[in-house]
Amino acid sequence: MFEIRQLSYTCNGQVLLQPMDVKLRSGQIHVLLGENGAGKSTLLRCLSGALHTMQGEVLLDGKLLAEWSLPELAKKRAHLGQRQENAFAFSVRQLVALGLEVQGPGKQDDSQLQEILHCFDLHDLAERSISTLSGGELQRAHFARTIAQIWPTESHGEQRFSGKWLLLDEWYAGLDLKHQISLLRKMKQWCHEGLSIVMVVHDLHLAQALADRCLLLKNGELLFYGSAQEALQPDRLRQLLEVEVHVDNEQGYLRVDF
Repeated sequence: MFEIRQLSYTCNGQVLLQPMDVKLRSGQIHVLLGENGAGKSTLLRCLSGALHTMQGEVLLDGKLLAEWSLPELAKKRAHLGQRQENAFAFSVRQLVALGLEVQGPGKQDDSQLQEILHCFDLHDLAERSISTLSGGELQRAHFARTIAQIWPTESHGEQRFSGKWLLLDEWYAGLDLKHQISLLRKMKQWCHEGLSIVMVVHDLHLAQALADRCLLLKNGELLFYGSAQEALQPDRLRQLLEVEVHVDNEQGYLRVDF
């Protein structure tokens, strides 16, 4: 479980996160919703441990983030940010294998790498340089590298992802519909196998399809935290996004007026 206690963050005199208290339980998909600049990416980086000047406390499984060693934390949580550096002309195989290196020397299993490449539909691109990939292909490669970091060392077991956290910032950027749906299904399956996910999403329909619980952020303030059904209500979304949102009373689908 992630526990946030009076967490806030200020940068150059600007308050990016206002004090908040939240408990994110394991085995669920938590979706962060809000306008640009609402504090979603900042909150995700606080959870990852990337921001060291935050105020308040973040605990992972009852232990302060600062008390985890970097090798331990790397095996516990993985973070895919909005921007990825491509400083070297790695092949797709080499890039994804970087994520597996946190397991330690000699502990990487080629069958794990093959399974991950297959999950992300990258097996036919494995020997390609990442500099030659399309935007969507590159996004899939970085996503694969990210989850490789916390990939189970044991390939079997109903709860093989138990205790692992995946932090995603707009993971679907550049992905075509086929791969969005494929990865959406896989993430739901991984959660059934114990994985916990916190993700930034702007697409309300995607949030509705994925979320177990939602955090609604506006101007750095946590407006609401609760079940997706409670969060994705027209009144709350109008306050959050300042757009007109309706719900189909028969199907429960969200509709945004243009």
